[in-house]
Amino acid sequence: MTNRIWLVCLAVLVGCASGTGPVSAQLSSSGPQYHDTGIRTNSNNQSVDRTGSPLYFGGPSTANAVFLGGTPIMRVRVAADGYSPAQRASQIQERLNNLLGMGPITADEITTQQVGADAVVMVKGHLLFTADSATAQFNSTTPIALANTWADHVRKLLPALTEAK
Repeated sequence: MTNRIWLVCLAVLVGCASGTGPVSAQLSSSGPQYHDTGIRTNSNNQSVDRTGSPLYFGGPSTANAVFLGGTPIMRVRVAADGYSPAQRASQIQERLNNLLGMGPITADEITTQQVGADAVVMVKGHLLFTADSATAQFNSTTPIALANTWADHVRKLLPALTEAK
């Protein structure tokens, strides 16, 4: 048993020293099985996840995140039309907060449409998100597919938060 504990400790130390980040080890009949946790360090020796986003206090950053009912629903990672990711996230959060005050919203009132090269998510005819080509490319998809994904996510959350009580 003591040898297995030392093997696990050694695996963690080797993973940290090699710069590959922490690893988790599970013991099995064939010996320890190592699994990369995906946590790395950047050039500033700061812990980051697979996308390069900083990790603070052991969890993902909420920088540039948009929240709905306390749940982060998206993170803006790409600047567009002269707005930084933080500014875009702030605009989306403000729009979402305004929509929450409009009374009940049904899933049918959350729509998507193509607008030039971009796609938008609309709620009761009001703009919520714009899925531009740079953001879609970052997410390895098209603007309309990204807008549809976002709309589907919002359709699951927004109606329940705005229903009459």
